[in-house]
Amino acid sequence: MDLFAGAGGLSEGFVRAGCQPIAHVGSDSGAAYTLQTREAFHILKARGDLEPYTAYLSGQLSRHELYNSAFRSEPGSVINATIGKEGLTKIFLDSMP
Repeated sequence: MDLFAGAGGLSEGFVRAGCQPIAHVGSDSGAAYTLQTREAFHILKARGDLEPYTAYLSGQLSRHELYNSAFRSEPGSVINATIGKEGLTKIFLDSMP
């Protein structure tokens, strides 16, 4: 679990080393989009189907459509929440498999 994940540089290194993060938690919504997009890339790459990702990069697919194609059977692991009393329930519930 990557707490205070930001745009996910640390998580990206772990993913490239073969680890599977269960959650990335951060409060910045822009960074959360970056994390979700990288997660979508890795899911699609593992399936051997990067076509939706390249279509997204070329503007032929919206971010929402990219996420729908990548996360159709797996829930995403990015949790956009503030780490504190207000966000604890969301963090713990969303990170459970």
